[in-house]
Amino acid sequence: MNVRIEEQVAMLLHTLGHSVRNRVIRFNFHRSGETVSRYFKAALHAVGELRNEFIKPPPPETPYKIKSSNRFMPFFKDCIGAIDGTHIKARVPKENEAAFRGRKPYPTQNVLAVVDFDLKITYVLAGWEGKYYLADGGYSTRNGFISPYRATRYHLKEFSSVQPTNSKELFNLRHSSLRATVERAFGSLKNQGGDEFIQSEDEWARMSHCRRRYQAAIDDSLEWLDKRDEIAQFMWSRMQNDGY
Repeated sequence: MNVRIEEQVAMLLHTLGHSVRNRVIRFNFHRSGETVSRYFKAALHAVGELRNEFIKPPPPETPYKIKSSNRFMPFFKDCIGAIDGTHIKARVPKENEAAFRGRKPYPTQNVLAVVDFDLKITYVLAGWEGKYYLADGGYSTRNGFISPYRATRYHLKEFSSVQPTNSKELFNLRHSSLRATVERAFGSLKNQGGDEFIQSEDEWARMSHCRRRYQAAIDDSLEWLDKRDEIAQFMWSRMQNDGY
């Protein structure tokens, strides 16, 4: 049985928009379950093929939000976005639920996203020399990703009545101000929980039992830890001398 493309898309949108099961679509569209399943997959694939039309990598230029502010420029001039993970509620067969269990009381799919400073979701692309994304404390600082200093005040509310007292706190305050972009983007889609804890950079390096295999990754981490220190010291010196 052939189904018009408009009806295929309607099935897809109805399923995703209302989070309903196959049997509801069967009833509403007067189609068999096999037909609904087959054309749902076809329409979903077609929408996926449009990804390059709507989701584009960020340009290499310094974003306007950064270059227009003395708080962020030139310290974050090479930053092209912020990265974070989120859990999307998933509906999977009972026998597959174990693979989708996490800290939520229901099955979820863990999704990683990068957002530019215009709140547009972009692809994560590797190999852009010198460019990087801002990541939260759940990520290690390494090639292409700079996370905040651990064991140091970070969230904006922690600075509401107290000014930064050193370079690490100043870096964390401004890092948090920029990285809030990705939280705003997620917040416009759904309510988001807190971040999960993973090992620190030092713990990760110390606990590695395969030094040769991971030495390149460790070297990358150290290089980007140094880069973070360099940015923080530059930022602190500028504020001490020029007031911003």
